[in-house]
Amino acid sequence: MRERLPMLAKRYGIETVADVGCGDQWWVRKVEWEVEYEGFDIEHQPVKFNCIVDVLPKAYDLIMCLYVTNHMTTWKYIQQTIENFQKSGSKYLLLTYADGPKDREPWHCPIEWPPLELFLANDNPKWKWWHGLWELKP
Repeated sequence: MRERLPMLAKRYGIETVADVGCGDQWWVRKVEWEVEYEGFDIEHQPVKFNCIVDVLPKAYDLIMCLYVTNHMTTWKYIQQTIENFQKSGSKYLLLTYADGPKDREPWHCPIEWPPLELFLANDNPKWKWWHGLWELKP
């Protein structure tokens, strides 16, 4: 992912990034890109944020939401999160989702329209994790 982010930023003219579910930001600090970055997390600093109920304070060129929706317990929470991202007026969403057993519906792709970019995040035989880049619809 660290190698892909600078390429995506250049290709799509991304200058501002909201990282929702940033955790301790250990890996993103190593990304070599020139963007205005702001981290949001339900438990960690710098900004405490609940993506299920909160709307971002401003529009960003990119919202990164990596390995977050798989922790949500219902499909409704995932849909509310996507709706809140759309309400922010942000342009793109980079989201992780997984293909796995059909009884784990919330882990499947929560966005109905096709991604601009899609790439495999791992190659686990049971769970295939994907990163997708979507243009957010207002």
